[in-house]
Amino acid sequence: MLPGSPPKAPTSPLAINAPTQAVAITKTMNPPAPVVGGQVTYTIVVTNTGQATLTDVVISDTLAPAVRMLSRTQPAGFAPFGPVQALSGSVWGWSGTGLLFVSGTTRTFTITAEVLEVCSVTNVANAAVVTASDQSVACAAAPASALAPATPATTFQLTPPAMA
Repeated sequence: MLPGSPPKAPTSPLAINAPTQAVAITKTMNPPAPVVGGQVTYTIVVTNTGQATLTDVVISDTLAPAVRMLSRTQPAGFAPFGPVQALSGSVWGWSGTGLLFVSGTTRTFTITAEVLEVCSVTNVANAAVVTASDQSVACAAAPASALAPATPATTFQLTPPAMA
């Protein structure tokens, strides 16, 4: 700008988009058709597919009353919690409070459970949910929110023992 010339008005505002928050969550069950007295292992894989770095990541998994948790594994830094009783079963999970879950990062969690005897034909369904906070510069201290819908439920059917 030359001395004495009028200032120029800005041509358009500068838009800065906040990084997106997104996670992908998959859940598998092995064996695919568990039997009474046997074990079933649920594997939950969580990937940060968004652009934002997440903190306070919590993974929750509700086990139906027809299965009893025997053991679980989690990545370093995630603290296990549970059980918390819910109408649909026992909630088990992992909390990554304070951990940075950067874009492109994948974490794997497992629960191994015993399949219990039932008194009537029972469909056993199980789904996992992820919540987290976005700690990026543009969205500092955003409240925790569900970033992905619950996984499609892994399901199997149990039949009671035959009566003599």
